Amino acid sequence: MQDVEKAAQQLMDSIPYADKEILYEPKNVENMVLSIREGFRQGAAGVAHDGILITTDWGFELKCIEPRIDIWPGKLDVNVPIHAAHYLHAQIPYNRCYEFPDKGHFFVLDRWAEVLTKLLN
Repeated sequence: MQDVEKAAQQLMDSIPYADKEILYEPKNVENMVLSIREGFRQGAAGVAHDGILITTDWGFELKCIEPRIDIWPGKLDVNVPIHAAHYLHAQIPYNRCYEFPDKGHFFVLDRWAEVLTKLLN
């Protein structure tokens, strides 16, 4: 339990106000705690592996991706910096990029209906 609480506090200390505002909404607090618990349920190896995956070669070129990819960056995101979204947008041939200038990593909790609607189009 202490590890989950420590991870949650570290997360909240490191994110922008836009994310804190969303995560502190009562409906989102419980979901976030459950998500962190699940992420660490079998230890920290899976979480650490995510960091490795985003910095290593995936074994294919992004320009070879054929289906449409939607990219949803929050400009204030400190987890996935905006330049990562710009890179994907420049490399993937058929994509749509919906940038949120005043949002961070967790904007989807606040804008999920908009995201789902655009995904259906």
